[in-house]
Amino acid sequence: MTADELAAIEEVVERAVVRARRGSLSPDEAAGWLGVSPATVRRLLAAGRLPFVELGTGERPLRRIAISALERFVDPQAVAS
Repeated sequence: MTADELAAIEEVVERAVVRARRGSLSPDEAAGWLGVSPATVRRLLAAGRLPFVELGTGERPLRRIAISALERFVDPQAVAS
């Protein structure tokens, strides 16, 4: 892995940590958290199996997935926080 690739990964992780502290992740960040592809997360969102909120009212609003929703998806027996 090159230094540039490592720096890019560190930047993505840092952004994910900041969002996680706020309680939500983007679909791409959620994919990394779940260990699946972004396409898999998009399919889960479209199928209604993973709840999300949309921020903004434009043509492409931002989707955010609550950390608690990811935890419940991974372990449906988990208590909602």
